[in-house]
Amino acid sequence: MKAKIFFSVVLLVLVAAACHKKDSDTTPSKKEMLCGVTWKYFQYYINYSQANTQLVYSIYKQNNSQDLSRARMKFNLDGTYTEIDASGASKSGTYTLNADETVITQTSNNTTTTIRLAAIDSKNFQWTSMDVNTVGIMIPE
Repeated sequence: MKAKIFFSVVLLVLVAAACHKKDSDTTPSKKEMLCGVTWKYFQYYINYSQANTQLVYSIYKQNNSQDLSRARMKFNLDGTYTEIDASGASKSGTYTLNADETVITQTSNNTTTTIRLAAIDSKNFQWTSMDVNTVGIMIPE
C-alpha cells in the first residue's frame, strides 16, 4: 500500500512539474516584449544602407557625434507610447504593429514614422527606420 501511495505522489509531482514547465516555456509576443520596458540607446547608426555607415552614438563611446544619452522610448500594451528625444523633450502618441509584428507605425502630432523591428528580447530592441537610413539598438533602462 505504501508503494502505491509513494508512486501516486511521485506521479502527481511529475505531472505538476510538467504543467508548470509548459506554462513557463510560453514565448511572449514581440508586442509583450516591447511593452512595459523603458528603452534607452545602446548604439545608433546613420546611413546604414550605404557604404558610409556611421556609428554616431554608443553608450560606451565618449566622443559621440550625437548625444542620445537622454533619449528614451516606452511602448504600452494599449497602443500608446512616450518618447524622450535627445534634447530631453517628451512626446507621446499611438503606435500599431502589423500582423506579423515586424513593423511598428508611430503617430504623434499628425506625424507618422515607421520602423522595422529587426530583433527583440528582454535585453535588446533593434530597429531599422523605413523613413530614413538609421538603425537603433536599444537596451532596458
